[in-house]
Amino acid sequence: MDIAELLKNEQGKNFWCDVAVIVKKPKRPNKETQTQDCVLSDDSGDVEATLDISSMSVVESKNLIRIIRAEVQHGANAAGTKLYVHAFIQEKATEPEPYAPPVHYSPAEIEQNGKSDWDKIAKGKTRCNIVCAMITNGQIDVKNPAGIDADLGYDARKNIDKLVEYIFTGK
Repeated sequence: MDIAELLKNEQGKNFWCDVAVIVKKPKRPNKETQTQDCVLSDDSGDVEATLDISSMSVVESKNLIRIIRAEVQHGANAAGTKLYVHAFIQEKATEPEPYAPPVHYSPAEIEQNGKSDWDKIAKGKTRCNIVCAMITNGQIDVKNPAGIDADLGYDARKNIDKLVEYIFTGK
């Protein structure tokens, strides 16, 4: 059974079925009515639907659900029909992850792209930690953005650079 066959049922009557469909365009659930509007899709087409989520969790896009009990209703769409799903089972649709082969660079490619200057990176991180410590200790006032440059004047910046050198060289 598919969506096209479901929609052939008489409007307003509940019927039992077993139809697997994919959820598309789910909207926010209505907490008062405990329903969620969405579009259900399979190979035969799409249909607007309202799901009764009083005993289930909210459905997400691309979830696979199996419709157990439903009702065809008058809808606002061009076809004039809408599906009200009273009971369903929710399964997670899994799409295979695209394969990405591991990247291997030859020594020539590594040399051509240049090397990371790990000393420079480590010193930059250390400089950042020193400034964070100064902020924590109240030596730099971050509540006054204009004052940050004043707090970190030329002398303070030289002192931070000296601290970084001391941390790395011990001198």
